[in-house]
Parts: sequence; structure tokens; C-alpha cells
Amino acid sequence: TFVQSDSQGRSLRWTQQMDVLIGASATAQSVPLEIRMERAELKIPAAISKPEWILPNGGGLAYGNFTLDVSTRASVPRYLADVKEPVARGAAWVTLWEEMLDRRVQPADFVNLAMRALPREDTEQNVQLVLSYVRDAFWTFLSHNQRLERAAKLEEILRTGLDRASSSSMKATYFAAFRSTVTTPEGIAFLE
Repeated sequence: TFVQSDSQGRSLRWTQQMDVLIGASATAQSVPLEIRMERAELKIPAAISKPEWILPNGGGLAYGNFTLDVSTRASVPRYLADVKEPVARGAAWVTLWEEMLDRRVQPADFVNLAMRALPREDTEQNVQLVLSYVRDAFWTFLSHNQRLERAAKLEEILRTGLDRASSSSMKATYFAAFRSTVTTPEGIAFLE
């Protein structure tokens, strides 16, 4: 069930056409859903009898602050890199970022997920999105000790991304992220 509400208490409702992505493990199926009133029921496809995760903005066009259910919040990080559609992966990252901002996902967990997913992400727009989130999370939401724990590995991932980048814009994206998060003596020496 999808429920919408007006955060300013005006009882407004918005009509939306959404493509909801429903998945079990790394298998996913897009289901159209129209929301007109306060509630809308989602029909689960027979091919996915027991969904592990549901991404409201899986098609990339839904608008709003979506609160993920507990199962989705736990499952999406396990399967995000395996989702085939780049738009769905990008939409998932936007949703997870919002979940982190609303304190339903821990910043350290978000950065850890990004560090696991970046080596497998090959869509440049998604790399740019994730790296912008990593930069912000690294400096704004991680503690000093959390940054120290992740710095060397993050720098290694960013340098590897820089080395394997197939376009100059992708190289620039990885280099900018490296330059803006570098903290280790080895990383600083690389820049010099």
C-alpha cells in the first residue's frame, strides 16, 4: 500500500504515474501504479510472489519523499549493484540518500555500500551521483574516526576508478572525488 500525505498539513493530494520496481534477490519487475487519492494498492506480480524490496521511484519519475519499508531498507543494499536498469539503480541511490538524510540509514552504512557498488557501476551518471553523495557524506555525516577507518580503502577505490575510466569525463569525476576526499599521506603524495 502506498500512502501519500501533505507534510504541511493542507490535505493536498497529488496524482502521479509511477513505475514501481519490485524485486526478490536480484530479480526485478516494473509495475505501473497511479496514485490519485491518499492510498493506492500495488498489485504484486505473480513472477515475484514474495518481494524482498519495493522501490517506489524505480522508474525514475516519481516525486516525493519516499519512506522505505524495513525489508526494502535491508534488501536494497544487498542487491543494488545487481539491478540491471541504470535508471533504477540511480533512483535507488536517490532514495537511499533521502533515507540517510532522514536518519533511517546510517551514513557509515551508506558510504560502505557506495564503496562496494562503485567498482561495479559503469553508468557515468550514476557514478557521478554516487560520488557526489560520497563526498558529502564523507565530510558532513561521518565522524573523524569513521573517515579514518574508510579513507585508505576509499582512496584505493577512487584511484582504481580513475585508472579504469573509459572517458575523460569519467576520469574527471573520479579525480574530483579523490581530490575532495583525500586524507592519507599516500593519497596526498599521489596528488603532488
